[in-house]
Amino acid sequence: MVIPKVRVVHPVDRLICELDLSGQRYMRVCGESGSGKSTYLNGLAVELRRIGKRVLYQSQSRRYPKGYTPKEYACLINASEEFYEGLRILDVDLEKDFAFMSGGEIQRIALAECLVSDCEYILLDETFNAIDNSRIDQVMKLLEKFSQASNNLIVYISHINIQFENEKKLYIDKY
Repeated sequence: MVIPKVRVVHPVDRLICELDLSGQRYMRVCGESGSGKSTYLNGLAVELRRIGKRVLYQSQSRRYPKGYTPKEYACLINASEEFYEGLRILDVDLEKDFAFMSGGEIQRIALAECLVSDCEYILLDETFNAIDNSRIDQVMKLLEKFSQASNNLIVYISHINIQFENEKKLYIDKY
């Protein structure tokens, strides 16, 4: 995979951020609440798509169709066996209606979608924040294994104290 240098322009204050992603497997976007981390991640997704890269962007507010179960949803999207395996590993109840799931359960399903993505870039906007501390290590190891096998870049925002080995950090400041 050729990893580009990207130039992201903030849509409001026109701040330009040039970023060399070469040699990176993990990048954490850090900053205070309201500093523009999510806006930056959105801009990065737009720029990567503009130059023809495959991007999976999991936003903070990932939603699934109420009235369906993960099993039914998997059928709707014609999911692979790997998706079912990801759901199993992440301990998702396949028969529980999305309407009755917690934020952590929803985020584990979103992570299972990441595990079967063929995208070069996985952008995660606070995807870990609703996951129980007891599951974080398991989720991180699973994502590391996936990233190594698929040779992609994971860029993420998180307010909890986690990190991947050898990750690059980008600090966003509102001023």
